[in-house]
Amino acid sequence: MRQVIIIANCHSMSLARAMALGARGVTVDFIDLNFLSRENEQTMIRRIYDGLPADAAVFAFNTSARFSPVSNAEIAPVLGDRLQTFTNIRFDGLHPDMTMLGPMDGRRHSAMGTYHSKIILGAYLQGLSPADCGRLFDYKIYEQLGYFDVFTQSAQTLLERDRHCDVKFAPALLNMVKAGPSLYSFNHPTGAVFQRLSAQLCAAAGIGFIDFGERFSINELANSMIWPIYDEIAEYHGLAYRTPQYYVGMQSFKSRAMSRAEMIRACYDVYGRQSKDDLRRFAQQSDFYAKLLEVLGQ
Repeated sequence: MRQVIIIANCHSMSLARAMALGARGVTVDFIDLNFLSRENEQTMIRRIYDGLPADAAVFAFNTSARFSPVSNAEIAPVLGDRLQTFTNIRFDGLHPDMTMLGPMDGRRHSAMGTYHSKIILGAYLQGLSPADCGRLFDYKIYEQLGYFDVFTQSAQTLLERDRHCDVKFAPALLNMVKAGPSLYSFNHPTGAVFQRLSAQLCAAAGIGFIDFGERFSINELANSMIWPIYDEIAEYHGLAYRTPQYYVGMQSFKSRAMSRAEMIRACYDVYGRQSKDDLRRFAQQSDFYAKLLEVLGQ
């Protein structure tokens, strides 16, 4: 059996499962860059440095020194042509209202975990009522905020990131997001994406692959937050599909889906339990907040 190791972020487990489903004659392990101190990750790191078989395949993001000891600069000399880099999938074009707030090790929370609606956050900080906040979800406001431009900007960023990778997946992803549901959020792909990416990685490494399709793919990220593609965004970009206009929280055994009005009220409630000055301080460090104030005439 040929050994495969995937080095990625929260994509790593779902991608490993997708590859194990379709790849022929391999064992698949993974290293999650978010949890390098965990026992599984430490075991895999030792395996890389102790010497992998000559036919092993390691697929990894282009990682910086911050991710030592699995930064690209450190593992590339060890692995040689057994290492192939691929794209870290993040695409904001379908979800331009989404953002995160605060440093990576200190994210501030909303009703959708570390994901925030720029409009809801801005409206709360400006003292707007939930009803007034709801009225901001409008084509004209999206246009003024530049939401419709994000698709092209994010595509260019993705293609540029892809340019430095051995396996170039950005063109396939950009086709997929137009044709069918491909992202739960700006950085969480659906099972269909992991299936396509697995097939492309296997092809690059000369590994046979059976494409079972999305319906057979186990994707842990489906248990996390799911953000709607606003109908106005979908219409503007000519998407061949629509998503339910509901925000979906983390997996639980109670109703996960929130209407927009419910989402606004839930976020206001979560924000109300945090320091408003703290939230504003981080919002002011982001480009969207100044733009929102401009649109609101404040």
